[in-house]
Amino acid sequence: MKRFWIVMWLLPLCSAEAQIKWGVRTGVQYSTLYSAYRGDVFERYAKFDPWKPSIILPGFYLEVPIGKRTSLSGGLQYSSKGYTWPGDEYSNSYSYRLPYITAPLLFHYKIQRFSFFVGPELAYKFISSFSSGTVREKDETIFVAPFDVGASGGVAVHLTPEHSIMLRYTLGFLNVIGKDTEMTGSLGSYGNARDLGFVFNNHTVGLAFTSAFKYADATEKKRKISVALRQGLFSSTLFGEGVDHANAGNARVRRRTGYEAGVEICVAIRKYFFVSTGLNYLQKGGQISGEDPVKADYISVPLIVGVSPLVSRHVSLSFYGGIGLNKVVNLVNPYQKFFQSHLDMEYDIGSSLFYGIEGALRISEKISLLLTYRNFWDNSTVFDLNNLSFSTRGYSLSTGLRLHR
Repeated sequence: MKRFWIVMWLLPLCSAEAQIKWGVRTGVQYSTLYSAYRGDVFERYAKFDPWKPSIILPGFYLEVPIGKRTSLSGGLQYSSKGYTWPGDEYSNSYSYRLPYITAPLLFHYKIQRFSFFVGPELAYKFISSFSSGTVREKDETIFVAPFDVGASGGVAVHLTPEHSIMLRYTLGFLNVIGKDTEMTGSLGSYGNARDLGFVFNNHTVGLAFTSAFKYADATEKKRKISVALRQGLFSSTLFGEGVDHANAGNARVRRRTGYEAGVEICVAIRKYFFVSTGLNYLQKGGQISGEDPVKADYISVPLIVGVSPLVSRHVSLSFYGGIGLNKVVNLVNPYQKFFQSHLDMEYDIGSSLFYGIEGALRISEKISLLLTYRNFWDNSTVFDLNNLSFSTRGYSLSTGLRLHR
């Protein structure tokens, strides 16, 4: 059965005469877990849990026609599934995040500007996580089943031969609860969750934008250089072991809204891919109730790799990710007065990971208007206190100009 799936998924690659269409797909989705409890003790679980929104990170697909109106497609996509529980009389609000790499195999039937599709989907899950408030930790005991098999179906609207909008629903068939997961409560363990009859299945509804790549003309320049000047607002908060410790005392964490500005040099590779770097000024930080706010201002050098699935004379849409190398230029730390040992220290150098999306409107041959959203999180700490770390994470929204060579 495994060999059959591999052969079927690779079938679009094996047609020498068919013209393969390949590209990227990204968008938004809502996910939940349907808890079909088959018993008579925990009736309140037998329902859909509230839907959790998430972003579909860019994934790749291949599509090849097999008839006048029909085609097959396969691909790889990162999909963050799970659910959010708003809280009730039994528990506080919380959410579970189940990150998957999915591989759908879809059969398409096209009618004018619409195409309908259906097919199976394989999914492999990374380590899931649990969050409540600002606290997030690994889930190593409940939703730990590594694989899922499901079915997808939906409709696509073709805006142009290369661009389309896809609405898709996916139903998972396998129970995502681990084989050794136990149900526990105030009276202790009730026994194995699967033996008690608990079945949790993934359900997702997604709206995605699909863009196919066109091969560059021989006359097209292989490399184009542009310079971006942008500024905007930066909203960040604190996280880490120190914040988790403060939350145990019901402390509230507030955001800091700061300023961001920067210049970046971008080198386009062919038509759709690019790399860039530059110099940014960032105002990060946050506040834990009862204390003055932490203010950390940085100079950052970003190293970025991205893809632009939509490129036309007037507009472009880009997705990117990278790492930022950070140097503190100003730090206001109200916790410094609590430093007592050599283990309590501040850090001048750090790094952060980020991803983002950029839209550009071409207003002349040499100038484009930019609107950029970027999400980041530190993989280093701002300072340590009592051997507990404090870091920052957040997002920015900026606008600016791109000057084309």
